[in-house]
This record gives sequence, C-alpha cells and structure tokens, in this order.
Amino acid sequence: MLKLCVTLLSILILVGPQSIIGETVFQTIPLHLDVIIQYVKNFDQHYLDIATDLFNTPIATIRPELLLTNASFTTNQSTICEQELEILINATLQRELWALKVFDAWGKPLPSGLLKGNIFWIGNYDECVDQLYTTNNKSYVRQPIDTQYCALQSIPSSQPVSTRSGLVLGLCLPASCTRQSIVLIIHEIFKVYDMNEDNLHCSNDRLNEHNNYLVGTIVFSIFLSLLVLFVLIGTIIDLVVHMYVKMNTNKKPHTNKYHDLSDENSNKNVSLTLVNQSLESLAKKMPFIMFLREFSAICTLRYIFKINKNEKENSFTFLNGIRVLSLFWVILGHSFGSTMFYTSNIVDMAAATRNIAVQLITNGIFGVDTFFLISGFLTTVLFVRQAQKQQLSLRMMVLYYIHRYLRLTPTFILVMFVSIYLTPYFGSGPLYPIQQGLEPDKCRNGNWWTAFLYIGNFLKSDDICLGVTWYLYNDMQFHWIAPLALIPFVMGRKIVGYIVTIFFVLVSMGSILGLFLYYPGMISHVLDASNNKTGPNFFDTVYMSPWCRISPYAIGLLTGFLVVNTSNSYRLNSIVRVIGNFLAIALAMTCIFSMYGDSILMPGVSNVSFIAYQTLSRPAWSISISWLIYLCNIKQGGIVNQILSSPIWSPLARLNYAAYLIHNTMILITVFNQSVPVYFQSMTCLNNYISHLFFSYLAAIIVVIFFEMPFFILEKKFFKR
Repeated sequence: MLKLCVTLLSILILVGPQSIIGETVFQTIPLHLDVIIQYVKNFDQHYLDIATDLFNTPIATIRPELLLTNASFTTNQSTICEQELEILINATLQRELWALKVFDAWGKPLPSGLLKGNIFWIGNYDECVDQLYTTNNKSYVRQPIDTQYCALQSIPSSQPVSTRSGLVLGLCLPASCTRQSIVLIIHEIFKVYDMNEDNLHCSNDRLNEHNNYLVGTIVFSIFLSLLVLFVLIGTIIDLVVHMYVKMNTNKKPHTNKYHDLSDENSNKNVSLTLVNQSLESLAKKMPFIMFLREFSAICTLRYIFKINKNEKENSFTFLNGIRVLSLFWVILGHSFGSTMFYTSNIVDMAAATRNIAVQLITNGIFGVDTFFLISGFLTTVLFVRQAQKQQLSLRMMVLYYIHRYLRLTPTFILVMFVSIYLTPYFGSGPLYPIQQGLEPDKCRNGNWWTAFLYIGNFLKSDDICLGVTWYLYNDMQFHWIAPLALIPFVMGRKIVGYIVTIFFVLVSMGSILGLFLYYPGMISHVLDASNNKTGPNFFDTVYMSPWCRISPYAIGLLTGFLVVNTSNSYRLNSIVRVIGNFLAIALAMTCIFSMYGDSILMPGVSNVSFIAYQTLSRPAWSISISWLIYLCNIKQGGIVNQILSSPIWSPLARLNYAAYLIHNTMILITVFNQSVPVYFQSMTCLNNYISHLFFSYLAAIIVVIFFEMPFFILEKKFFKR
C-alpha cells in the first residue's frame, strides 16, 4: 500500500514541472543520500565565490593556442611524443583539417553555464579520438598520428575518476605521449606547476594497466568462460531432450480416438503425463546428462518468467510486490544521484531540493530498511516451519547457516569480480575509468577478501567493493544472531524470543543516539561527511554499522512471530483496521517528509530534531510496513493486497537479488559512457530512470542464468534439497 503510493506519486511528480525534480545520492561506493544533498547545498551556497575565482585558476590559463606560440619546446624531438607534437603544431599552422580538428576537441576554459555549476570543460571526446568525417566526399580525413583524450583535473585523487570533484579540462594530444610527458608539457608550456600525473585521466590509460590486474582479468575471464560453457552445453542438451520427448509423445497412441475435442484439460493431462514419463525414463538411463540439462538457459528463462496464477497457501505472494517496488525506489534514488558527479548544472539540482516532493526520491533509503524487514520476517517463518517438520537439531542449525551463505555468496562474489576486473573494458568516455574500473584501489588491491566473510561494512565506505553490498554484510550478520530469538521461540519459550528481538531494537536506537552524542562534530544539519574528513563520518559510523541498522530486521522477526501465531482466517475489527491503517500511513509519511524543513531553513533543523529523526525513523517505517504485511497475510489488505499479490510481480521478484547487485554498476556504466555531462532536467532524468531500471533487470537475467542458477543447482544437488 505505502510502497505503491510512494512509487506512483514519484512518477507523477517527475512528469510535472521541472522545479519538482530533485536529487539523491550516489557515490561510486555506497548510497549516501544525506551527504550528496548537503554537497549540493554547499555548492549552491559557495559557488558564486568559486565562479569569481575561476578566471584566476591555473587550469583557465591552459589553452591550445599556447602550444603554437611555444613550438620551440619540441625542437629537440628526443621522444616520439615530441616528434608527433611537432607534426601536429606544423600541420595546425598550415591549416590542415585533421590538425584543426585536434585543437577543436580541446576543452575551452570558462565556458557558458559557469553560474549553473558547469565545472566540466571537457571539450569533445569523440572528436579527439575518432577520425574526422567529411560530408563532401563521404570519407574520413587521413590522420598521420593517433591522438588520445586526457581529462586534467584540478584535484588529484587515488579514487575512481567518477567520484572526484573539482574543475575538469579536456586535452587532445598525441597518443604516444605518456602522462609524464603531458605533465612536462603542462609545466614547461602552460607554466602550471601544481599538476602531476594523478591529475590526469587519459583514454590510453588501459594500455598502462598493472600486470597483476591484467592477470586477474584473464583468470576471471577463463572462469566465466567455463560457466558459459556449462550453460551452453545444458542448453544444447535441453533442446535435444525437448525434441526427443516431443517425438516420443507423438508416437504414443491416444486412449480414445474419438475423444471429445472439448475436453482440453483431459488432453493436457495425458500429454503432461507422457512428458513426465519420458523425462523420468531419461533421468534413469542418463542421470549425468539430465543433470547437465538443468544448467540450460532455456530452463532458467522458463523458471524466471513462469507465472503461477494459483499460488500455494501461506506463500506470501504479496511480498513479491513489496520487494519489487522497494527496489524500484532504491534504483530511483541511485539513478538520480548517479548524475551528481557528472552534471553541468549542479545549481539547478540544489534548487530542486527545496521542493517537498523531492523527499519522495531522497528517502529511497527506506527501501533498504524494507529489505531488512522482509528478511527478518521470512527468516522467522521459514525457521519455524522447518522446526515443525523436523526436530530442532545441530544438523538443522548447520544447514541454516550453510544454505544462506551458499544462496547469496556465489552470485555476489562473481558480480563483485565483474566490477573489479571487467568494468574497465565496458566503456569509454571523458571520465570513464578505463584503467581502474568502478572500484577503489583498496578494493582491487586486497579488500575483496572481506566479502567472503561478510565483514566489509567494518571497513571505511571508500574502501569496500561493490558499495551497495554493505546491505548484504549487515543482513548476513543479522542472520547469524537471529537464532538467539528463534531458538527460544520454537522451543516454547516465546516470551524469551520477544524479549531478545525487542532488545535488538533498543540496542539499535541506543547505539544511534549514543554515537551522535559521543561524536557531536559528526552532526550538521544534514550530516555532511565532508565536514569530518579527519574524524568519524555518518556513513561509516552509523549508516553501515550493524548495531545501528538491526531494528528493521528485529521488527521483521517480531512480525514473523505474530504471523505464525495468527491464523489466516483471523479477522480484525473494522475500527481497529481503520485506526491501524491511519497510524501506519501517518508513520510512513512522517518518515518521508518530516525532514523537509532541513532543505528550506537556515541553518536547517535543530540537532535535537535531527538526532530524534535518525533514532526513530527506521523503527517507525518498519512498523508501518509490518502492519501492511500483517493485513495482507490475513487477507484484509483490500485492493492493495490484490495489487501486491498480482502474478506479474513474480518474474521481477525472482530477478530482484541479481538486479540489486548489478543495478549500480549498470547506472555507472551508462552515465560515464556519455561524452558530455548530464544536464539536469525533469524529463531527461525520468527517461534515464526508466532506462536504468530496464537495463538493470535485463542484466539481472544474464546474472541469474550464468551466475545464480548454476550454483543454486549445485547446492540443490549436493544437499539433495
């Protein structure tokens, strides 16, 4: 009910006036909406002062015509770079078209849109790296030397270029020039001495990739090739088996030659029986071949897009709608936030945050709390059902941990390694990180091992791999300690289970309150982490910490306890239901809109209000969603339950886990493959969101076929599940 209303309202708002559109969060590492919003606000407050200083910034003095007036620099011609630079300069002086094209591709200092926040003076990337096409003779102009594009940034950083801030100027120079050569040119010709190789990001950087990364890329590619081979073999076997079964079925005589044609169900049942008999016969004769058939891409696609109109009792089909809409909300936030570091009108984005409707986008962080809630709820229900089937035992507890680990880890690890080793090859552009990819140096250099142990959330947010997986680390840690409440509950000491889960909620709220009081410097009117560069920041200290995030999961456990103790036939009094609906909606709307004053007031809401919001908002949101789950479970959710339980959500729900893992990578690849910065406009942002949503789920299909399903089949085979 709440998720549907929020999502539909967001879409309606996006197609309205441009002033309604707002901004969310994004970092190449994790989701951090509050920091991004404050970053935009600070930019808006100080950019007029920044703009007046741009005329005096060293980068503004770097102009291509200075190369022509300092041609004596290349007279030694001691390197290939200098020789080709001499060719370029002479060709330009002679007005040769290819050389003019090279200089035309340079970024022009002090372009239009400075007061809108345009700090990307990137020139024309494609014009630099591609040959010039002439329409007169419909051919390309021959270019005697290859050229490369380099983005010169005013602020050096070891982080991926996609997260850097500061001015960016595009340069077009001979491809033979190394970073060291280009820095020398900047020093000697342009007289800018505070630049070094860390300030440069060039299109030829991939050629200089470290050998250890290249070896990792090769090894991982070989492993992926083996997975693809397994799926291909399984698909071929599936096609052959399908043809064999079809031929075998057609040979079977009909039981009644004059069977009534209107009895379609009978015909279908007979055909289905014959098919099953043929498959069982093949499984006995060729068990290994039929096992390989399970890896078939066709079988996986059938599984993904299968729609069961008649679901089993107690299957909680309404959770499919909640999960899918929650991920839509999370992707909405990431989609808009991802443009943060690559937009040419950041001031317009700051102005948009003043509209109250923007809260619907920036508070997409509650979608993650919904995931925690559902995880806790399902953990309770499945644990209780399993304990009812078999007596609580050591074997059951071992499988409780092993199954969860094997279910999540292979897909997660493979997607992480794709981001580490393959994303450098997934695109190009002025700021696309073709050497480093989308992961930070510390991740690539060794922090990836923390993913196997699910302890990455104890690292700094700038150092973890596949940033959105901070959620998985927390969820797995919650799963580890959930039996502290589950075991007493199934053993008949239910009061102990309730006490433990309530204790988890109190620990979470107390931890948040205590950390804010202990680190008062961490508090600003929206917690700008940049204000605490040398101390603890909100994202590392509070947002990713399990002791601060466990309250939604614990409330999910409590909801599970309530559901397993309540019959589906139970009916609430209509007055109680109306009051409960009103309170749940009021809680959800308060969580979403209560911080709006921080966007329009100076200096924002008080610290007391902010601390109270951070302490209470997640439990309040979880309670509102728990009420929705409870109503849907007892079939009193009305039209909302019907919508959330619709079979159309089933295929998307099966893709949800893979889509969550891959969506941020897909958004980044899309954004930084663009040759020009994003211009913040309502319809453009809406189109981008729909595109990101579509390609995230499309990529999720590939992830499920080649990553998730093969390991799911192996686990099922090994444990005979």
